[in-house]
Amino acid sequence: MKQKLAEALVEYAKDYMDNFAMYYHSSNRRAHLPYILTVLAQLDVKGVERLIDA
Repeated sequence: MKQKLAEALVEYAKDYMDNFAMYYHSSNRRAHLPYILTVLAQLDVKGVERLIDA
């Protein structure tokens, strides 16, 4: 289950960056940016899984 959540987070983070202007300028999604950057900074899905445990 944690792996599926981590994979979904990575997918959302990539989508956010691919559509940065839309997401960043949406008032309800702008605050996600620090989390998006943290997810993208991980080397792999296991790194994202470890964030979930943190």
